[in-house]
Order: sequence, then structure tokens, then C-alpha cells
Amino acid sequence: MGGNFSIMEKYFYKEKSPYKNKYTININFDKFPPMKTEGSFNVLCGRLLGLSYPNYLRMCRDIFEADIIGKGNLYPVPYFDNDEKLQMLLKLLNKKMELIMKVKNFQTSDEIKEQWRAEYVKEFGKEPEYTLNLKEEES
Repeated sequence: MGGNFSIMEKYFYKEKSPYKNKYTININFDKFPPMKTEGSFNVLCGRLLGLSYPNYLRMCRDIFEADIIGKGNLYPVPYFDNDEKLQMLLKLLNKKMELIMKVKNFQTSDEIKEQWRAEYVKEFGKEPEYTLNLKEEES
């Protein structure tokens, strides 16, 4: 991928569900490095955004207008309309995972910050009100 931020990997994608013409967000495991977990991958989207799973579900419901199905079960699931809100969330998740993969592939934090800033300006037409804090650890 080099430094090209515009070619986005599809770590997350939408999948049509049998529930009322709705869609769920699924994980493209082929794009992820090998992972070991003792929990559920259901929480991955929330964790990626720095949220607990219940807060991720609330965000999906309140901001992205998802229906939460399975209340009372261990892992309720958000179901989305196939609209721009779902596309925005997918883009956010994919960009966040792309950033993590760049860090994992040892790009310097200055390169990542500049790519993130440039992408933000391109997307929103203004400078971000905050910056990424990617302090490099001293050994």
C-alpha cells in the first residue's frame, strides 16, 4: 500500500441479513493478521473505536440509527439500513484499522500523523480540532 491512504483495505464490510432488509457489519478475517482471542469478535468494532460493547451498541443505535436485535442475549447485534450512515461507519472502522495496520508495519508516527491529517482535511475540508497522540515509547 505504501503511503497511499486513498486505497482503503476492506477489513469490515456490510452483509445483508434476513432481518427486515437490514445489514450487519462483518469482519474480513483474510485481511487481519493472525489473532487469538478468548472472547467474541462481536466486540472488535467497539474496541477499535475505544468503546465498550454496550457503548458501541448505543452509538450504533443513537448516531447510526441501527436496530439492536438480541437484547437479553450475550451479544446483541446492530442491524443497519443500507444507507450513508452505514457507509460512514464502515469507512470509520476501515480507516481506523488501516491506521493500526500502518503502525504495526512500523511507519513512523510523524508519517501516520501527516497521512491522518491530510485525509481529515480531504474528507472534511478543514484542519482537525485535535491531533493524534502517537508517542513513541522509549526503550
